[in-house]
Amino acid sequence: MVGILRRMFNIHPGEGAKVLAFTFLTVLLNAGLGLGMSAADSLFLSHVGAAHLPVVYLGAPLVLLAYIPVSVWLMGCIGKTGLFRFTLIIMAVGGVAVWGGAALPEGILPGQSLYYAAKIYTGVWYVALYSLLWSFIDSYFDILDAKRLFSLFAAGTSLGMMLGGAMVVGLVDLIGVEQLFLVWAAISLATVPFLAMVTRRWKSLESDAHDEEGPRIGFIDQWRIVVSTARQSKFLWVFGTVLVTTLVINTLCEFQYMRIFEEGRTEAEIAGLFGRLYFGVNAFNLMMNLFLFNRLIATFGVRNTALIQPVVYIASFSFFFISSGFGAAVAGFVAFHGVMASIEYNNQNLLFNALPERGKAEVRAIVEGIIEPMAVALAGLFLVIVSSRISADAITVSGLLLALFAFCAALALRAEYVTAMVAKLKDAWLSFSSEADQVVALSSSDVKLLRDAAASADLNRALTAAQLLWRSGDRDTALDALADAIGNDATAPPEVMETLRILARTAEEQNHAALRILEQWPNRSGIGGAVREELERWQNVEQAAGGGSGQRNDLSKGLTALTSTPVEEREYLLNKLMPLLDGDSVEAVPPLLETVMDGDGAVRMRALAALARVGDPDCIPPLLSVGAQFSPAERRQVEDLLTTIGLRSVPNLVSLLTESDCCHAGRSIGARALSTLAFPQLEALSDRILSGEIDRAYRYLFSEASASKGDASIENLPFLARLYRDLRQESVDYVLEMLSLTGRMTDHEMIAASLRSSNAKERANAIETIEQGCERAVFKKLLPLIDGRTLERAVSSAGGGRGQLESDQEDARFLVESVRRGGELECAAAFHSLWGTGQRGAGLNEITTRNQHGSGASPLLAEMISTALKREVSQSSSELPNTIEKVQILAGSAFFSQFRMTEILDLALQAEVGCSVDGSTIYEAGDSCNAVYVVMSGAIEDGEQTVIQGGLVGGECLAGAAHYVETAVSRGARVMVIPQSAIWRASCIHPNIALALLAHQVEVDLYVA
Repeated sequence: MVGILRRMFNIHPGEGAKVLAFTFLTVLLNAGLGLGMSAADSLFLSHVGAAHLPVVYLGAPLVLLAYIPVSVWLMGCIGKTGLFRFTLIIMAVGGVAVWGGAALPEGILPGQSLYYAAKIYTGVWYVALYSLLWSFIDSYFDILDAKRLFSLFAAGTSLGMMLGGAMVVGLVDLIGVEQLFLVWAAISLATVPFLAMVTRRWKSLESDAHDEEGPRIGFIDQWRIVVSTARQSKFLWVFGTVLVTTLVINTLCEFQYMRIFEEGRTEAEIAGLFGRLYFGVNAFNLMMNLFLFNRLIATFGVRNTALIQPVVYIASFSFFFISSGFGAAVAGFVAFHGVMASIEYNNQNLLFNALPERGKAEVRAIVEGIIEPMAVALAGLFLVIVSSRISADAITVSGLLLALFAFCAALALRAEYVTAMVAKLKDAWLSFSSEADQVVALSSSDVKLLRDAAASADLNRALTAAQLLWRSGDRDTALDALADAIGNDATAPPEVMETLRILARTAEEQNHAALRILEQWPNRSGIGGAVREELERWQNVEQAAGGGSGQRNDLSKGLTALTSTPVEEREYLLNKLMPLLDGDSVEAVPPLLETVMDGDGAVRMRALAALARVGDPDCIPPLLSVGAQFSPAERRQVEDLLTTIGLRSVPNLVSLLTESDCCHAGRSIGARALSTLAFPQLEALSDRILSGEIDRAYRYLFSEASASKGDASIENLPFLARLYRDLRQESVDYVLEMLSLTGRMTDHEMIAASLRSSNAKERANAIETIEQGCERAVFKKLLPLIDGRTLERAVSSAGGGRGQLESDQEDARFLVESVRRGGELECAAAFHSLWGTGQRGAGLNEITTRNQHGSGASPLLAEMISTALKREVSQSSSELPNTIEKVQILAGSAFFSQFRMTEILDLALQAEVGCSVDGSTIYEAGDSCNAVYVVMSGAIEDGEQTVIQGGLVGGECLAGAAHYVETAVSRGARVMVIPQSAIWRASCIHPNIALALLAHQVEVDLYVA
């Protein structure tokens, strides 16, 4: 039975007790509140009359205006939980006070003050307690939990109001109306120990919760935060307009039905009527909250649900206008206490989540505690002025017009919701995709510090300062610093040569080289020999490029020199060749593609620019096939290349996007270019692309599950399980990008990063943004892949999932499938595991099929097979590890384990394996950092610590240090050596690696000199 209820209400395993506790808390609070409101309404209508309700509408906001600063101050002193506890005690004291006031002899209290006080008192707690309760609950659940569970808590409020109404009906004839306030006081006191139990057992999700720790925010500061948020968030203005308008309509609606209910009824009859009404309407609310609200949100979404309340009020005031009898009053009561409570208030809790996280609590406190009561006061002032001067029909028409305005505002809210969710996810977003020149912006004080650093005796410090000064435009100081570093020595350090090249690449004129820079130095004739050799080398390169006359023989000569010149020297040649290239220079494509494949940084960017001048569509497939090797800036350059080629690139792009052989990065570049060149074409393909990629993600999901539970005799299954998980995430990222490119949502990179956040609320907000930005069918298929559910639950949620899982596990079929359909890394890794099993033949058959279809055997696969065959022939495992095994080794290292397998692959391709004699020195303290060493076997003494298998030494490289701090001595270690240059290059390509390096640098407190 428990399992059935858990599935019915979508309660996850392990959270049943928590859900039950919070639901019971809402029942207790609202049982007392419903009882008190019924009693107060009965006393007021029977002793004062509905005509005087506008005075209450004006008085209640004034009390709330006094309550809010006090509550903020108390929250600063005792925290949110303490304020909640204190509120319960005050409610108990207030209930006793109202009962005591009614028991006093007549004439002691002036006039009808007690009845005004009771009505205002219950009205204030109806607003304040609602805000405090839901703010408290919101701190324990994220947006995904809210969409599943808040309807249950709202059902608890309905059940509580039902119990309150039932108690009124059952007790009013036994103990009288006034004694009902004593019952309310008793319920409030009983809630205090239960609240203490809840807060002890479960921890709030808000790390900066005011009731836990951190600075307290005063009332003035709270307003400053609200004003700041309002300046940044258009959504807040639209949402506030909807809230204020709805509350004014509520007041007009309540005034209308109260006037009808008081006619011809005694105090006890009115109390009984309200008891039955509260019971009945909350029975409706209970059913809505338990069974319909979640489905309503799931079907129409948060944005569309916001339209319901205005539509209901349009219908209600139309009913008032047609017939102002008891039926219209009941309809108005249901609209206010039924639809408003079970749909609109619940949906508002979800809409509040779209506010910026910083300031959300303050905005909600001000909006609900001050702005909303002022809206009620505005309606009360209107009624005070006009209620005795205009007819009830005129008030009804006013309400109808306001309901129409609220509907229009809700339409605007619907449009702003997704934008607000995206803006919220952008908080603290860090981008590594900008060019270095774009991120150097120095103040005058920064320049002064750099000038001082440029004169430093520390060579690395001086050269780094010179580079930054050059980029910021202060080139005279930079050149002087470089000249001083060179001096008159016969040789110059390698750092000077590298700085010389960097300054040449960032010069304003495209043909600037080191020679042009040195020529700017007046009276610098005593230049060291190493620098003179550098000048001569650049002059030789210039001569090899031809004279730049524009003749075809110059182009042919330059292209020949391009393929024979070292990669790092090709940039200058490319600058010389650029004026000679045009659409007829198709012979330049092969050497330019070779330069793109072999080069990086500025050389690669210039080669891509040269390809753009040629504009040959045949360069597209080879370029996009290596898209994963490009940095963000290079990917944008390739995209510009494709758009420069124009519509002639569309056939290639369409073919590439509908084929699965190309890497995700290449298809991403192609999709971006196609969205610019032929958006209708991309839109027409989008459903096919999305469906295929989601299916591929599910294949990775089933393969991951199969590898996780597969035969232990198959080699490296845990490694494969992790690889499949990474590939699944890449597929999801690509789906999000396609949704973004086709206009369904925005900022897919930020949303993808938020899905991987360790913060539950941030992940939930990202999923909410996705849901609001794509079709229901797509989101339903995508949800099991992104919501963090367990592997078993994700497999179970897929149609036929368990059957496919069992089929995949049988005879390791998932590995054969990976060899047949997988990309380069997946294919090689799967075949590596198949090699030692009886399925090797099946794997070889699939490789043959791949060759027949043009996919071919990748270099990774060929290397793996070659290594395995050598080991079988020699009957020895002494062969060096292949690249797949290097990836496995790095994946087991603590630092590199946080990266995706495709990211680790880039490092493994550059890594070398070596052995060292016991007692030999790997590096000494003070040596220049040039590599990181991962221990494969044996051990290394790094200073006073001993690093064993899986550990790394030379971590100073990861933090950007110039020199090693300790001396590393081998104890029979076999190590994998990863050059520092490979790590930095990988960080330019993969933002995840850049973030990890930044975090490591901050952690060890080492900075580049």
